[in-house]
Amino acid sequence: MDEKILAAMKERYEVLPQEVQKAIMSSDYQNTLIELGKKHNLNIEQLGILERETTMVLFGVIKTSEYAGELTRELNIGGERTNKLVADVNEKVFLPIRESLKIMFEEDLPAQAGLPANQRSDLKNPQGPTLGSVIIRPQAPPPAIPPERKIELTPKLVEDKMTSAFKIPKTETDHTLGGGPDPYREAIE
Repeated sequence: MDEKILAAMKERYEVLPQEVQKAIMSSDYQNTLIELGKKHNLNIEQLGILERETTMVLFGVIKTSEYAGELTRELNIGGERTNKLVADVNEKVFLPIRESLKIMFEEDLPAQAGLPANQRSDLKNPQGPTLGSVIIRPQAPPPAIPPERKIELTPKLVEDKMTSAFKIPKTETDHTLGGGPDPYREAIE
């Protein structure tokens, strides 16, 4: 994987709460994905893509609603085959982790009742760097546009060419070859 992607995923993982990190690490989802890849006849490259996309969903980089579309686009497989694969991944990978996430968030809801509204939502939707984020840097103001200069064609030249037939004068040169036999021609014997 690209180093930028790995760094962003590592940062995103560190932002997740400890309970979520433990749930992800204890699920052993990579081996499950390998088994599912064999079951659905995926090649090595497609297995890597499946693991990357699933990891991005687990870390919250990709929404679960976009997961099937991303797999269809990245794996280049049919929609029905993708739906079967997504159903298996949901059942064997996301379901155990989803339950631990629900339990964790249900326990945190009463504890955060006294927090301001903007801090409550941070527990439900942890913020961190995403792969699609755009870094906006201040830019220098655009350079001043110089005033428009009008380029005038010489009217006489245009008038001469447009009013009558224009003829280029013919110049003759005195480049002639000396008379005699062609030095490059071979004599016939």
